[in-house]
Amino acid sequence: AVVSTQSTGMAASKRGKKRTKPIKQHFPSTPITKQKTEGKKLHACKLQARELVKEISGFAPYELKAIEMLKRDEDKKCKRFLKKRLGRIGVVKRKLDSLTVESRK
Repeated sequence: AVVSTQSTGMAASKRGKKRTKPIKQHFPSTPITKQKTEGKKLHACKLQARELVKEISGFAPYELKAIEMLKRDEDKKCKRFLKKRLGRIGVVKRKLDSLTVESRK
């Protein structure tokens, strides 16, 4: 248990040997996930590297299956399939946009 001393205003351990500052609670106004990505843009070299890797490695098996669904005009089924694979609907929408472009080629 932590005992605070009146004279210093600092928290101390039970035996009083280790003095530490009390932890301040900080609740950011925006969620942490937004803070990490906020203002970070990918450099052109990183974008080129990602394109190159995608071109060499090709598509994942689930992406190929989704492209086949899009070619058969099963958009809703494809969206459900991607949601099951990827988890979040925002990621699904981005992936669906990129795969629709590929399915039209």
